[in-house]
Order: sequence, then C-alpha cells, then structure tokens
Amino acid sequence: IIAVIEGITTSHAADDWDTWLSLWLNEPYIFISMAADDYYAIYKGWDELSDVLEGIKESISEEDAEPRPKLTLEPYDYSIRVYKDCAWAEYKIRWTSVMEGSDEVKKWESHENYSFEKRDGVWKVATVSAVDITSYEKEGEEDDEMAEESEEVEDTEDAG
Repeated sequence: IIAVIEGITTSHAADDWDTWLSLWLNEPYIFISMAADDYYAIYKGWDELSDVLEGIKESISEEDAEPRPKLTLEPYDYSIRVYKDCAWAEYKIRWTSVMEGSDEVKKWESHENYSFEKRDGVWKVATVSAVDITSYEKEGEEDDEMAEESEEVEDTEDAG
C-alpha cells in the first residue's frame, strides 16, 4: 500500500500522468475528490478521470516553453488497514512547490484518504479524498485572532 502511495505521489510530482493513472482501477465507480477553501473537484469513473488527465497532459505540453515549478510531495503520519482484497490508508502530505530560477516557494499540507482493491495480486487505487488543510482556519484560530485584536484595541485605549 505504501508503495502504491509512493508511486502516486512520485508520478504526480513528475507530471507522469500515465504512471499515475496505471495505479488506478479501471472501473466506473472509482473517484477522486479534492477540496480547499476556494475550490473543490470531484471526478468519478475511469472515463472521466482519464479525460481529465488527458487535458492536464495537453495543457502541460502547451506550457513547456514556460518555467514550471518543481513539486515535492512527502507523505507521512500513516494509518493503514489491510484486508484480503481491500485496504484503506489515511495520511498527510507535505507539498512544496519551487519555481525554477526564483526564490518563490509555496508550501501546503493535505489530509488524504485512499481506498484500494487488489486485482490479480496487485493493489490499485479505488478512491481518493483529499483536503488542503492549510487553506482552512483550524477550529479556535479565528477566536484566537479576534482575542488578539481585542487586546490590541484595549492596549490602544489604555494608552490614550
């Protein structure tokens, strides 16, 4: 299971979409769902997922003249359950994007949940749910920020 996850993350980082897709079941019920505070996407079924990846590959080949960021994905904090012909894994990924020839670095973290099925002795991905957890405020963060702002206002009032 970890080998499949490493294959998914490595091929994603390398824009190797053929390898990435080869790790999935070819079934109408597979899906991937992704969410962040400003977007979400759900792709269901082999045909839809394949079509989306063809579009990604075409857009990347059209952009080849432009510099592309180098992407690194580091999975960690695994919780995995394996049964006879199915398994699931829950873990986090640290993402780092570095633009070539620039100091521009973007970092974020996702929380991922995968399910797998074994076919002909090989584990394949059946579903993925991923949430960009750094795009959301943690519970209590907003309260902490409001308390800090309130203290700043009080300090200003005391000084006046």
